[in-house]
Amino acid sequence: MIGNALIKYPCSGIECLAKNDWQARFTMRVDMKDNKIKLTFTNIGMYWPPTFSVTMGSSPGYDGPVNTQGDMTAIKGALHDTGNSLVRSLKAGKASQNW
Repeated sequence: MIGNALIKYPCSGIECLAKNDWQARFTMRVDMKDNKIKLTFTNIGMYWPPTFSVTMGSSPGYDGPVNTQGDMTAIKGALHDTGNSLVRSLKAGKASQNW
Protein backbone atom coordinates (compact mmCIF):
# COMPACT_ATOMS: atom_id res chain seq x y z
CA MET A 1 0.00 0.00 0.00
CA ILE A 2 1.37 3.44 -0.93
CA GLY A 3 -0.06 6.80 0.05
CA ASN A 4 0.81 10.47 0.33
CA ALA A 5 0.07 12.24 3.59
CA LEU A 6 0.42 15.45 5.59
CA ILE A 7 0.90 15.65 9.34
CA LYS A 8 1.14 18.67 11.60
CA TYR A 9 4.75 19.72 12.10
CA PRO A 10 5.82 18.36 15.52
CA CYS A 11 6.84 21.60 17.25
CA SER A 12 7.13 22.12 20.97
CA GLY A 13 7.23 25.04 23.37
CA ILE A 14 7.85 28.55 22.10
CA GLU A 15 8.75 27.16 18.67
CA CYS A 16 5.04 26.50 18.06
CA LEU A 17 4.32 30.23 17.94
CA ALA A 18 6.17 30.47 14.64
CA LYS A 19 5.47 26.97 13.30
CA ASN A 20 1.87 26.29 14.31
CA ASP A 21 0.61 26.11 10.70
CA TRP A 22 3.56 24.11 9.32
CA GLN A 23 2.99 20.62 7.94
CA ALA A 24 5.29 17.75 7.05
CA ARG A 25 4.44 15.90 3.85
CA PHE A 26 5.62 12.45 2.86
CA THR A 27 4.96 9.30 0.91
CA MET A 28 4.48 6.17 3.01
CA ARG A 29 4.78 2.64 1.69
CA VAL A 30 3.47 -0.30 3.73
CA ASP A 31 4.67 -3.80 2.82
CA MET A 32 3.09 -6.76 4.63
CA LYS A 33 4.13 -10.40 4.39
CA ASP A 34 4.19 -13.38 6.74
CA ASN A 35 2.82 -11.43 9.71
CA LYS A 36 5.51 -8.75 9.32
CA ILE A 37 5.14 -5.08 8.40
CA LYS A 38 7.76 -2.88 6.76
CA LEU A 39 7.23 0.89 6.53
CA THR A 40 9.17 3.14 4.16
CA PHE A 41 8.93 6.95 4.17
CA THR A 42 10.11 8.92 1.12
CA ASN A 43 9.60 12.36 -0.43
CA ILE A 44 9.74 13.98 3.02
CA GLY A 45 9.17 17.71 2.75
CA MET A 46 7.61 20.70 4.45
CA TYR A 47 4.78 23.09 3.73
CA TRP A 48 3.55 26.31 5.29
CA PRO A 49 1.13 28.87 3.86
CA PRO A 50 1.99 32.51 3.14
CA THR A 51 1.11 34.86 5.97
CA PHE A 52 0.40 38.54 6.43
CA SER A 53 0.39 40.57 9.61
CA VAL A 54 -0.13 44.31 9.92
CA THR A 55 2.66 44.53 12.48
CA MET A 56 5.08 41.92 11.04
CA GLY A 57 4.44 42.29 7.30
CA SER A 58 4.17 39.41 4.87
CA SER A 59 6.00 36.11 4.68
CA PRO A 60 5.96 33.85 1.61
CA GLY A 61 4.69 30.31 1.80
CA TYR A 62 6.91 27.29 1.27
CA ASP A 63 6.49 23.83 -0.23
CA GLY A 64 9.79 22.02 -0.62
CA PRO A 65 12.49 19.93 1.01
CA VAL A 66 13.34 20.00 4.70
CA ASN A 67 16.10 22.58 5.12
CA THR A 68 17.53 21.94 8.58
CA GLN A 69 18.70 18.86 10.45
CA GLY A 70 16.64 19.93 13.48
CA ASP A 71 13.43 19.98 11.41
CA MET A 72 14.27 16.58 9.87
CA THR A 73 14.92 15.09 13.31
CA ALA A 74 11.55 16.36 14.58
CA ILE A 75 9.74 15.04 11.50
CA LYS A 76 11.45 11.63 11.70
CA GLY A 77 10.26 11.27 15.30
CA ALA A 78 6.70 12.07 14.25
CA LEU A 79 6.90 9.59 11.35
CA HIS A 80 8.15 6.92 13.73
CA ASP A 81 5.15 7.58 15.99
CA THR A 82 2.80 7.51 12.98
CA GLY A 83 4.25 4.18 11.88
CA ASN A 84 3.92 2.68 15.35
CA SER A 85 0.30 3.82 15.52
CA LEU A 86 -0.44 2.20 12.15
CA VAL A 87 1.22 -1.07 13.18
CA ARG A 88 -0.78 -1.17 16.44
CA SER A 89 -3.99 -0.51 14.52
CA LEU A 90 -3.30 -3.26 11.99
CA LYS A 91 -2.44 -5.77 14.70
CA ALA A 92 -5.53 -4.90 16.74
CA GLY A 93 -7.98 -5.46 13.86
CA LYS A 94 -9.58 -8.83 13.42
CA ALA A 95 -9.12 -10.63 10.10
CA SER A 96 -12.77 -11.59 10.08
CA GLN A 97 -14.07 -8.01 10.23
CA ASN A 98 -16.17 -7.04 7.25
CA TRP A 99 -15.23 -3.60 5.95
